[in-house]
Amino acid sequence: MANNIERILLALDFDEQSVFPMEKARHLAKQVDAELTVLHVIEDLRDYPFLHLSASDTAVMSCSRQMDDYAEILNKMGVTVKHTSVREGKPVDSILDTADTMQVDLILLGARRKKLLERMLGTTAERVIKNANQPVWVVHPEDATQPVQTIVCATDFTPGSAETLKTALQLTRTLHAKLEILHVFGHETVTGDECSLDDMEQHLDRTASDRNVVPESGSMEAYLRDFDLSGVDYSYIIRHGAVSDEISNVVKITDCDLLVMGVITTSRIIRFLGRGTLDKLLRRLPCSIVTVRHGRKGED
Repeated sequence: MANNIERILLALDFDEQSVFPMEKARHLAKQVDAELTVLHVIEDLRDYPFLHLSASDTAVMSCSRQMDDYAEILNKMGVTVKHTSVREGKPVDSILDTADTMQVDLILLGARRKKLLERMLGTTAERVIKNANQPVWVVHPEDATQPVQTIVCATDFTPGSAETLKTALQLTRTLHAKLEILHVFGHETVTGDECSLDDMEQHLDRTASDRNVVPESGSMEAYLRDFDLSGVDYSYIIRHGAVSDEISNVVKITDCDLLVMGVITTSRIIRFLGRGTLDKLLRRLPCSIVTVRHGRKGED
């Protein structure tokens, strides 16, 4: 993640859920003085003729007008909308390409979409998370307008999770929040390509013994010596048990506004967010999530 959040990509869908990511983007952009790129993708369904659906020039023009209206509203609210775009194609590909082309520091999108095609292929949010080169902020509807005061970062002491903690530290400084650094250790190892949320309840990405990590406060303190914690209001928490249970408990105990966690996509290690898991996790947690991808892209 860049030293500062200067450019944010807001991926908008024109349904009733759009208000939540737009509100969060407005608050966040004003708070950190960032520029917004606003994107809407019209799905190209011509590859699925059995659905009898297609995107037309009329639809593109209509969406462009609606996008301009959104941009005007945001500009009047003091948010700089640098660029708007309506693209026709695959939503995931369009979001990832726009994020890289515009060199954004953060992708912001809503938690779920309920269209038939997405129920068949997996949610856009999950697939963006598995493949994005940037951190992805998935907005929980209940806290779209709330300031971020407490951030929880889940870490497992591995090199990959160091990037997650660096992102959490940057967000903590930028948002003037308090940081809780969480480590949960379990008992067993999962080596499959993907796992469900139920699997995640009993497994960590690798066992503590495999990592030669002794899960105690001394190990956490040694791990944190490699990070610049100056000026950060932080504390750490070490828990033993089922990973998602302990994350959920800590989120509730700390009154967390934002959970920062890594998404591991290498083929030999657990994927934290398998198909359908993101929606389950968001329903379970009362806060938004920022994800940081480790390893190769987890293409579906």
